[in-house]
Amino acid sequence: MKRGWSVWKLAVAVSYVGLAASCGPSQSSRGLKVEPKSAPPPPAQRSQKDSSSRSAPSVPARKSPQQVAALHRVAFAQTLVDQGEYRRAIADLEKTLTLDATNPLVYYNLARAHYGLSNFQESLDFLEVAESFMDERNVSRADFLVLKGDNLRGLGRTAEARGSYRRALTVDPDHKEAIARLRLL
Repeated sequence: MKRGWSVWKLAVAVSYVGLAASCGPSQSSRGLKVEPKSAPPPPAQRSQKDSSSRSAPSVPARKSPQQVAALHRVAFAQTLVDQGEYRRAIADLEKTLTLDATNPLVYYNLARAHYGLSNFQESLDFLEVAESFMDERNVSRADFLVLKGDNLRGLGRTAEARGSYRRALTVDPDHKEAIARLRLL
């Protein structure tokens, strides 16, 4: 039974990759870009003299089929969170962790869903995990800090919430949600 389940998950992941390749790049409502896999670029043909004077070009890391499938599931879960279907989003995102447990978008959206259910401490816990995997390409740092502030405010920790909103404004001085939240405090 367990082996059959793994084969089924692999088949689903492969079908997601095929779908991504046939449909071209897609974009979710939160700005997540999913790009199809492409063949790696051919190695640079350089002489020995050229290679010593230049550094090697950086090649973007290729995503595994599991990571591509996880990105598709995250995009779907983001839609669920935006529509207020928090429990369904949580169930889907928890399954997504089996595909890619290092994707900060999974944890960030789990935090959003738990916040929607007023589970403020759980949301903060997921934000802490998301932060450990986060980089500038994933979640907007300002959005992350606003959600953190919202959770802290929900727990009655208004001074910490105010600090989180202010940090969000240092990242993005025009962040409307951070400005609005600071006015509420």
